[in-house]
Formats: sequence, structure tokens, C-alpha cells
Amino acid sequence: MSIPNQPVNPFSAHAKQEVDSQQPGPVYQGYPQNDQSFHQGMTCQSKKPRSAAFGFATFFVVIGFVIMLSPVLSAIFVGMIPGDHGDSGDALGWLPVLFLFWVAPWGLLMVIIGGIIAIIRYFSSR
Repeated sequence: MSIPNQPVNPFSAHAKQEVDSQQPGPVYQGYPQNDQSFHQGMTCQSKKPRSAAFGFATFFVVIGFVIMLSPVLSAIFVGMIPGDHGDSGDALGWLPVLFLFWVAPWGLLMVIIGGIIAIIRYFSSR
């Protein structure tokens, strides 16, 4: 029926498994040798690794908050310098206002971008 050392099709009508003492069993073409290798049973799912996007979002939020605090930090800095900082002096009193209008909005923008990145990454990982 089948030639020795030839693969046997298990679905053919004439398939017989011949016992040969020298070979462990017939070798089927196109079939894995150990068909139970992928059945490992129940395994617990591991946590997914954290994405770098969360670190990137955290970086944006932290730097944004520091930049948003720059008017307060500049007011403290100007207050520590002795002297007249009003309009008749060196006008350093306007430095916190400059930071408030020109620098702090960029910090707010960075906080918003960091929040958007974190939200997108959170919902894309679900």
C-alpha cells in the first residue's frame, strides 16, 4: 500500500500505519511532529510593559509645570535683590509680568500636550 520511508497521508482511504521497529512512527508532511506543543494549559497573563509614551507625557507635564511656575519664581528672585525695582528704578518689577504673558502660556501648552499624549496612550492600550 505505501512504500517504506514514504510519508503517509492520514486522511487517505488507504492509510495504514505500518509499524517499523527502526522508526519511531510515520512522518507526515505538512504536520508538526508534536501537535500538542502549543497546548500549554492555562497560564496567567503578565502585565504589559509600560510604554515610553507615558514617560514622554510625564516629561511634558513636569517641564510644563516648571515653566508655568516661572512668573512666581521670577517674582521671588526679583524680591531677593535689594534696590528699587519699580518704574523709577531698574524695572525688574516687570519681569514676572513678562514671564506671565510670554513664558507661562508655553508651559500651559506643554501640560496640555502631555495630557493629550497620556490620554491617547491610555485608550490605545486597552
